[in-house]
Amino acid sequence: MSQKLIIILILAILVPDTYIYKMFVARPEISPSLKVAFFIPTLLLAGGLVYLLWAGRGSSNPQLFGWFMMLYFFLTLPKLIFFIFSVIGLPFTYIGVSATPFHFVGILLGACVAVIIAYGMLIGKTRFDVKR
Repeated sequence: MSQKLIIILILAILVPDTYIYKMFVARPEISPSLKVAFFIPTLLLAGGLVYLLWAGRGSSNPQLFGWFMMLYFFLTLPKLIFFIFSVIGLPFTYIGVSATPFHFVGILLGACVAVIIAYGMLIGKTRFDVKR
């Protein structure tokens, strides 16, 4: 079960990052060191996933696992949302319509998700109000 989860979570990191790299980062005017630095968070997250889920270390320290998963979603979901909207906009470029509005909507929604996750990580976790 955890191997399937690891594969899905790693693909959720790698596919958007590879797409963003190919479409926007892999240009001649960008230095090679910045191109390599683009994948450092991805490699760290993938390594952390393998360590916490496959090695079974997440169950021994649930607080570390919780913080790691919040950081994972904070870094992955905005890119995934941008990726989805950018891919939706790709076919429109073949009929002569710009894909820029789709990129803009993807960036805007990704930023909104990042703000929501950051609020939940930093402020929302202390504001629980139990009614019963």
